[in-house]
Amino acid sequence: MDSDAAAYCARSGATDRAAINAFVRGVKNLGLWNSLVCWPLRSSQNSGTGTTAYSLGGLGTFNGTLTNGPAWGADGITVDANNERITTSFNYATGLVTVLAVIKPDVATGGVDLRFAGNDQGGTSNGINFDTIPAAQFRLLPGLNFVGTRSAGTRTMFGHGRGTANTFWVQDGARSALTDGAYNSTAQTFCPIGSPTASTALGETSFTVAFDGVTTTSSLLSSFYTLYKSTLGTGLGLP
Repeated sequence: MDSDAAAYCARSGATDRAAINAFVRGVKNLGLWNSLVCWPLRSSQNSGTGTTAYSLGGLGTFNGTLTNGPAWGADGITVDANNERITTSFNYATGLVTVLAVIKPDVATGGVDLRFAGNDQGGTSNGINFDTIPAAQFRLLPGLNFVGTRSAGTRTMFGHGRGTANTFWVQDGARSALTDGAYNSTAQTFCPIGSPTASTALGETSFTVAFDGVTTTSSLLSSFYTLYKSTLGTGLGLP
């Protein structure tokens, strides 16, 4: 077993050792280990109980704290109240940032400012997140980019980031470019579920990952998505 995978299982008490080991080895083969931190949130892939969500990845140890009672489950952590979230001490160190989450939203439409994952700073263009505002889509923050497809009860890997030449959004392994934009840093630290400054979108989150300082090309994102589906995401029904 990979030593980093074994250490994570020992820290967290995770029992899905084979999937965690395969995921860690795959991430290292993609050359991404030192550029990411992630939070596997299926109960067998983390502590599965209590208020600590253990982190995995070469960027460092950034364990999360479950706040206001989100619930562990076999396929992820469920948020059923807008004040629930997971907080960490992680923050991006570069302007090349990406956040992806495997989520099953409760609703396909919504006009309320409810966040999924990130460290945006409310009322500014600082930080990064995505939320529920447009009907049947996601909104990327900062900015007002309405993109992607959001369906009630349908699981998807969604998120966004910045490469060397453009801002992009990604859904289920496919990257789509947006207008050029720079990431504005924020002192707010990262939430694998929710936001440090706003209410949280309802639904279930199976996994969240933050990339820092890496150009996430289309081919790299596609490979990462395939890796997740075949390891930590087995049985989730991702497309």
